[in-house]
Amino acid sequence: MVTLSEQELIQSALESSPAGVILTDTSGTIVYCNPKTEAIFGFTKDELLNQKIEFLLPENLREKHAALRAEYMKKPVSRPMGSLSDLVGQHKDGHEVDLEIGLNPVQLSGKTYIVCCLVDLSETKKSMAALTKSFENLKKFNKELENFAYVASHDLQEPIRKIQSFGELLVKEAGDSLNPEAKNYLKLIIDASDRMRILISNLLEFSRLTTRAGDHVDVNLNDTIKQVLQRLDSIIRESKAEFTVEEELGVIQAEPSHINLLFEKIIENALKFHKKDIPPKITIRGKKEKEFLRIEIEDNGIGFDMKFHDSIFMMFKRLHPKEAYPGAGIGLTICKKIILQHIGEIYAKSTPDQGSTFILELPYKDNPINKATIQEPKPQTTSGSS
Repeated sequence: MVTLSEQELIQSALESSPAGVILTDTSGTIVYCNPKTEAIFGFTKDELLNQKIEFLLPENLREKHAALRAEYMKKPVSRPMGSLSDLVGQHKDGHEVDLEIGLNPVQLSGKTYIVCCLVDLSETKKSMAALTKSFENLKKFNKELENFAYVASHDLQEPIRKIQSFGELLVKEAGDSLNPEAKNYLKLIIDASDRMRILISNLLEFSRLTTRAGDHVDVNLNDTIKQVLQRLDSIIRESKAEFTVEEELGVIQAEPSHINLLFEKIIENALKFHKKDIPPKITIRGKKEKEFLRIEIEDNGIGFDMKFHDSIFMMFKRLHPKEAYPGAGIGLTICKKIILQHIGEIYAKSTPDQGSTFILELPYKDNPINKATIQEPKPQTTSGSS
């Protein structure tokens, strides 16, 4: 037997509920509604009591709903929120109200009643529509920006090549007739045009990450590293770099050319920022985690202060003067974008004068076969000094 205090507790819960609550009998007649129901539909409690539940629906839906209700009442069962299609109600002023509903039959004094819980989705749907529109506009803006970067970079290459070529030709043909000051000016022009050429090339590379993205397929990372080391062979030999690469780094699903570029940029970075008169030593190892494959690229280079960690992934951000370490300052920005496109993570651990370790976390969960093919690592050593 329900005590008075329990009745008061139930009444208080219903009156303060953030959801609309309606109680109907088996004929669909409203016998109770709480204040939130009044707020959702704009009707007072007195206006709703003894009305059919269809009173709260647009007129064109009432007949169909009455038939569905009659069918439901033959065998009423609990239907939690989320298990039913969204319903459209009608406010007192005539505008439609998007609703999520849940139904539950109850026995009161030997009679069957239906408890209907209502949540107004109107504002949520408006917010979602606005968010979707903003997202589409952002995608369009980004696409336009990427196309602009691609076209601008592509069209700038030819004049830069001409400046550099004619500058070099002028040095060759008329260099002896120029005074030292003029020769220096000419050298500055050639050097600046070369830096601009590298910068434009990197910008073009960055824009192509989106404009020329391919399908994701199985990528064996050991094969990728092998290809990268072959391309960088002359730099490796010149620096007398030594590489240790684990035999089984693993297989992931990825865009092959992008993953190739990712490792090329990181390895180039390790080769560039090495200590003077100390050959680079670079170790690449893999570790399987539950959701992703972790790849670590460790070097014995100059390192950096961790307070600059976030800065190294920013476009054009440099920690060292370009005279000491030439480059466009885009390499790690490209790496960051590739990683984000693959829903992964990239970060580094470093200490000045003690080298750096770049950590890549690349998911392989989209390809269940990968989990079986990733095996425990076995080291093999290659050297650029041979």
